[in-house]
Amino acid sequence: MAPPVAQAKPKEKPKERAPGAKAEPEAPKPVIGIGATVVGLKGEVWGKVERDGGTAWFLESGRMVKKETVGKRWKWQVPKPAAADGDDPDSDDDEDFVELADSKTKERTTPATR
Repeated sequence: MAPPVAQAKPKEKPKERAPGAKAEPEAPKPVIGIGATVVGLKGEVWGKVERDGGTAWFLESGRMVKKETVGKRWKWQVPKPAAADGDDPDSDDDEDFVELADSKTKERTTPATR
């Protein structure tokens, strides 16, 4: 008798969006580990993580932070979202301008009643 064959799980379909709809922006997640930036609780940058020392992170600046003190003395820097630059051509400002222009056009084409 042949051994049982494992069946592959069906692939999940990506979530469908309406045509032209933007993807929901995800909240930025802190990057942790080697290459991530460590900051003090007041926001001052302490440095980038260069290597993992087991119970501590060693930073490029020569500083060492104990892993057990995360949230007490230091935290991981949260990257800023990419859309925060204000370079989004589909921002609401353009839509407001079009609506304003349309309303002025309508006012001009309406005959005066005097």
